[in-house]
Parts: sequence; structure tokens; C-alpha cells
Amino acid sequence: TLDLDENTLVVFTSDNGPWIDKQIGDHGGSAGGLRGAKMETWEGGWRVPGIVRWPGKVPADTVQNGLMSGLDWFPTFLAAAGNTTITGPDNTRCSSGVTVTNYIFGGTPPYQVAVNFPQTVTLGGVPVLASGGAFTTTTNGPSA
Repeated sequence: TLDLDENTLVVFTSDNGPWIDKQIGDHGGSAGGLRGAKMETWEGGWRVPGIVRWPGKVPADTVQNGLMSGLDWFPTFLAAAGNTTITGPDNTRCSSGVTVTNYIFGGTPPYQVAVNFPQTVTLGGVPVLASGGAFTTTTNGPSA
């Protein structure tokens, strides 16, 4: 028996936030209270739900709130199938994503984002954000 129900990674997700436009109204969905929509840089424009099911591998009844990219699914599917080498025939990298198998198995998210401002930001003369460096994004774990 193949036990496909137990041996299949099932993913249900979307590409970007809802399509909300002045011309079509809000018929394209909802950002669930988040500001923004598709083609905008606000959180509602890029945060989407995702449902992952793989009995015995992905913990049931859990919620993960970390960041990942749609580009991460390809290397993740390869890793789930046992292939951690993401290179083409000429040995060049074939994907911009990273494997998120550890993350969907209940581990840490693949990306940690740190935002530092190059100057002090004030609100009514009161400093609200201190000086720092540049916007940085780091990757946790292997980029397979």
C-alpha cells in the first residue's frame, strides 16, 4: 500500500494579499484587518494564510507566525523528497528560496528580520526610534 494520506505533503496558500481596488471594490477577499492589499507594501499586501498537512511530520493544531516566501516552497518540496541539492546541470543554483522543512516541522522560521533606522525619528520632538544601521534580513539554517 502507498499510504498516500500519510506520505503526502499538502500545502494550501495564496500568492499575495487580497485584490482590493477602487474599480472592483472589496470583491477580491479580505486582509483580515491588516492594512493594505495586493500590489501594496503594507502587511495586508503580502501576508497570506497557509495550511500545511503532513501527518507524522508537521505538528497538527499548531500556528506558525514567522516569515517565509513563496520561493521557499520549491526547495522545501525537494528536501521533503530527499533532495537537498538545488542546482542545475551546470551546477548553478536553481532557486532563490530556502528550505523551510525545519520551520514547518515546528522549528524556527527561516528568516529573522531586523529593522534599524539610520537616524533618530522623533514624534512631536520626542525620540521614538533610536539611531542604528541599515535594514537587514538574515537567514536561519541552511539555504540548501
